[in-house]
Amino acid sequence: MKIGQNAQKPGGDVTLPRPMAAVAGLIRDCLSGQKYLWTLLGVFASLLLLSTPGIALQFKAFFRDALFQIQTYGHWGNDAYTVGRGPDHLSRMAQYLVFAAFSKFPALSVAIFLLAVAGGRDLWMTHRAFARNFMVYPGILLAFFSFQIVMVARNLLGLFPFMALLAGRGAVSLFQRARRWPLARAVFLGGIISGLLSNACWMAYAAWTIRNRESIQPGKLLSLYLDAHPRTRFQLSSTAAQSLLTADARSRMNAQPISAAPADYLVFSTGEAGKRFDGLWPANRWNYLEKYFGPYEVNWNYYPTWLGDFRLVIMKKERGLKLMGPPSRDGHPGQNSKDGHD
Repeated sequence: MKIGQNAQKPGGDVTLPRPMAAVAGLIRDCLSGQKYLWTLLGVFASLLLLSTPGIALQFKAFFRDALFQIQTYGHWGNDAYTVGRGPDHLSRMAQYLVFAAFSKFPALSVAIFLLAVAGGRDLWMTHRAFARNFMVYPGILLAFFSFQIVMVARNLLGLFPFMALLAGRGAVSLFQRARRWPLARAVFLGGIISGLLSNACWMAYAAWTIRNRESIQPGKLLSLYLDAHPRTRFQLSSTAAQSLLTADARSRMNAQPISAAPADYLVFSTGEAGKRFDGLWPANRWNYLEKYFGPYEVNWNYYPTWLGDFRLVIMKKERGLKLMGPPSRDGHPGQNSKDGHD
C-alpha cells in the first residue's frame, strides 16, 4: 500500500498524543502565550509528517484518498459498516467499548470497562484539572466519529491507551479502598490476575491460528462444538457438511442439511455467504455471530467482509439464509483489499 494512503490510517492517533504530551510539558516551561501555542502546533506538524510521510511525498494520492474517505464517512456510507448519524453511531461505539474492545470474552470486557469508569471517577475526584485535559482527545474522537455514518472499529484504537490507563487507575483505587477487607482484596487481586491471564492466553492462541493457519481444521472444531451442544438444532450447508464429514464421519441428530424444517442455527462457509458484501450482514453488532472457526485475525462481528482463509460460521438460521449465494452486483467492496472496506 502506498504511503500516501497510509496517511489516512488512525495509527497516528494512537502514537502522536504520547510524544505530544511529553514535549508539551517541556515547551510550557520555556514558552508562554502565543509562542507556546505556535511551537506546540509546529511540533505536532513535525511529528505528523514523520509518522505519515506520505502527506508530503505523495500529497496528491493522500489528498485524493482522504477526500474519498471524507465523502464515504460523511455522505455515501459503506454497506455493512453504515450506521445512523449521532445517537445510533454513539451507541454502537459504546457497545463496542463495553462488550468487545478489551477482551474476546464479553464479561471480561465489561469488567475492564467498569474499571476504566472507576478510574475516571477517581481521577476526576482527585485531579480535576488534569482530568479535563486528559479527556479532551477521547472526547473529540468520540464526538467526531459520532457525526459520521460509517463505523469501523479500528478508528477507536486511539481511545485504548487512555482507557488502559484509566482501568489501571480504577483497579488500584478499588484495591486500596478494600484495605479493611483482606479477603475481598485477595479475591479482587485474583480476579485481576485471572482476567489478564485469560486475555493473554486468548491472544497467544489467536496469534497461533494466524501463524499456523494451514494446521487449523474448521471441520474438526465444528465437530467438537456440535458434540458440546447436543440439544441445539443445526442445519449445515453443503460445504460445511463436507468439511464435517472429512473431519468426523459420525452421524448426529442435531446436525442436518439445510431444509425448511425448524433449526436454531445455520452452519456455512464464508465463501458461500457472498451476499454479505451487499450489507446484509451488518457490522458493529457485538453478538450478531454465534461462533466461527478459522484464523482469528479480526472480530467477525465487526469485520464481516474480511477476505481470505476458509472459515465455518455459525449464525441464527434466519440471518444466515439471507447471506447465502453470490453478491447481487459485480465485484464487492474491497476486492483488492484484505478487509473489504478500504
